[in-house]
Amino acid sequence: MEGVFKPWLSIELAKSTYAPGESIEGIIYLLVKEEVPLGSVLSLQFLGKEKTQWSTLNELPGSDDRISHSGKQEIINLQAIIYQFKEQIPSSTIIQIPFKIPLDISLPSSLSYFSGSCDLAQVKYILRARLDDIFTQADSGFQSQKLKRVVFIQQKSLIDSAQSQISIARKIKNLLVFNKGQTNIDIYLSKDSYESNDIAQIMMKIDNQNCQKDLKSIVVELYREVLLQQTNTDDQNLIFRESQVLMRNKFVGIKKGEQEFNQFDIKLLDITVDQNNNKQSYMKMMKSLQKKQNNDELLMLENLIPSSKGHIIEVNYNLKFKFKHQGIIIGTEIPQVKLPIWIQCPQIDFSHHKLPFRLADYNILQQDIQVLENSMTRGSCFTILDNMQQDKIRHQSQYFMLPQRIHDDQNQDIAQNKEEFNDHQVEEFKFDQIIVQEDYV
Repeated sequence: MEGVFKPWLSIELAKSTYAPGESIEGIIYLLVKEEVPLGSVLSLQFLGKEKTQWSTLNELPGSDDRISHSGKQEIINLQAIIYQFKEQIPSSTIIQIPFKIPLDISLPSSLSYFSGSCDLAQVKYILRARLDDIFTQADSGFQSQKLKRVVFIQQKSLIDSAQSQISIARKIKNLLVFNKGQTNIDIYLSKDSYESNDIAQIMMKIDNQNCQKDLKSIVVELYREVLLQQTNTDDQNLIFRESQVLMRNKFVGIKKGEQEFNQFDIKLLDITVDQNNNKQSYMKMMKSLQKKQNNDELLMLENLIPSSKGHIIEVNYNLKFKFKHQGIIIGTEIPQVKLPIWIQCPQIDFSHHKLPFRLADYNILQQDIQVLENSMTRGSCFTILDNMQQDKIRHQSQYFMLPQRIHDDQNQDIAQNKEEFNDHQVEEFKFDQIIVQEDYV
């Protein structure tokens, strides 16, 4: 498993990238180095958001001002308490809690996109563990601990095989009236989706047997279209649209009276991106937000952004085909056609960015450390389900058990304390969500 380890908390995941419909599986390691107050709870949250930001020129005459547009859309927000300290835990103990988070099939891909005209388009998912003391007073000296980790999602192809092929039959006319016969062309892709290190194979069957003109050339272009929307404004229909040709290849056609089956290859790794511009825009934004740069996000900016269909962000790739017959000046030719292509990227091993301090390393340094099985999850794992709202939080009695010892007064009203505990935890979740949103880029 790939992990990020801190002195108190560690989150290890089975892999670095997940697809919608899968489940995030991992283990939280909680290192107890000193006494943890009874009643302390460990919570886990999985949050996903889309964020857009761009500007347009003010249309008022003589104005050079720019108008800012932005959008935020929460995609997913799952949270639950997964462990509670009901008894004293010896120091130098590691509590390990397996967990599982089922992912909705409609989640869009993780992406970070910056350009000269688009300040920001980002889809980001974070997994956050937090250890809080609920009952002890603020002057107890105990500090809440938290750990945040980015999770990468790759959306599966939304293009079916029917969309990945097209047939064209066109009569060729010169000077609008002179019929020069007909050309038939069938185009299809070798598969529905490609990875960023793939070679996209385009299969093309050209039948020019019944045409009196040579098919002089075939031009294939790969272009990307980015669509962004804003939110929280009266004009929510305002859309930012940016199209860019990423690759253009020109191929020789075929002679009149012939037919041919061709395969055109496009090596996606040859597609260059403006790495410096993307990185500079990213670093400028992080500096303005007074946040640290993320190595994984910087690595993503060196690659193509993935195809994605979200609520306010959409990234589409298309192959455009242009055909030119010899000697046709003013007339009827084969029209431009396009095929959608789904690109899953980037194919990056994020594991080499993890911190070197791992659980195994700690075991080597601390021979007296012991691993404590969590009785609540022994033999299984904790599963975080959707729609865990306030009512469900109140009724998760198996996870919201009253601590065995709150303080020295043993004559407390147990029912009252339990209700206060639940009410307090609901407010903690609300406050925690606000913090996550503030920290979220």
